[in-house]
Amino acid sequence: MKNFFLTMALVIVGTAASANDNIENAKRFLTSLETNDLSVANQLAHDDIVFEDPTFGAEVRGKNAVMQAYQNYTGGVRNLSKHLLHGYESNNVVVLSYVFHAYIDVLGTGDESKYAPMMGEGIRVIRFEDGKVIRHTDLSDYVRIQREIDALKNTLLQQ
Repeated sequence: MKNFFLTMALVIVGTAASANDNIENAKRFLTSLETNDLSVANQLAHDDIVFEDPTFGAEVRGKNAVMQAYQNYTGGVRNLSKHLLHGYESNNVVVLSYVFHAYIDVLGTGDESKYAPMMGEGIRVIRFEDGKVIRHTDLSDYVRIQREIDALKNTLLQQ
């Protein structure tokens, strides 16, 4: 019986350590994208990685294609900051729920003096295989974000 409890304790501790590693690696992976420094993302990406954004119907397969898609991942966003609300790992799948704040190029002009502040929330799901990111899914309420962008755009155009 003592051996059973010792074995179970080792399994639980080992699983928790692996989950923490995956969560930290998922955070490092996403930070690499958000700062447009893809060195960490490239290192953590599996050769068969898939990136998907279901809202836009986007799905990109393979490390080279995904790394190309990640170029300028933040687009017309500046000063992105985020706060992790929830994060957990289950069977090599990491789920991270964020609230973010950023300045957005709502007019699409590149004129940073016209960038507008915006808050939003999103969920990122990162699946690991052999310690590498095999799938990255971005989920967000883009309809609400687009409504806010449109309202900000109208305000800026009236100035």
